[in-house]
Amino acid sequence: MDRLLYLMRMKKAAPVLRQGHPILRVPTQKVDPKDILATSGPTHAAVQAMRSVFSSPYHSVIGLSAPQVGHSLSIIAYRNNTPLTFLFNPVLTPLQPQTKWAAQYESCESLPHYNCIVRRPDRVRVTALDTDANELSFEVSGFLARVIHHECDHLEGVTLADRMEEKTLRHDQYIDVFENYPSSGTHR
Repeated sequence: MDRLLYLMRMKKAAPVLRQGHPILRVPTQKVDPKDILATSGPTHAAVQAMRSVFSSPYHSVIGLSAPQVGHSLSIIAYRNNTPLTFLFNPVLTPLQPQTKWAAQYESCESLPHYNCIVRRPDRVRVTALDTDANELSFEVSGFLARVIHHECDHLEGVTLADRMEEKTLRHDQYIDVFENYPSSGTHR
């Protein structure tokens, strides 16, 4: 048991800011490419804080942005059946008109235990810098496109609450419980 407590203390993650924190409403600053390679400074601190959240046993994170750990820098990270990937100064371009965006339930570490329906593109093009400050340009589709779009929203001060479709917010304990009820009825 002592070893378990020791391991739990060693895996302390940076706190994830919650919906309503002002830093989540401010567009981020671009990262200077030379700062990506630095072993100290704000960019390094942001990356380390984000890594701590991904490695914590208390968070099952797929995507995260620097503002969510208190750093107003243009950095996102994701891990979805892939190694942990960091993107600096990402620019996302949807590859389909907004009228074709898919509506799906989505959640966010900054609004824990809740999810809601959000419309997002199924295909996007991303340009960014990688951890070696090299320029990247790639296309992605499906769930990963949704994750990257969600995290890029954070870089613009846009939260899940801003994107959600009206009357779709629900607590995790109600997932798959009330789906068969009419949306305009009273639920008990």
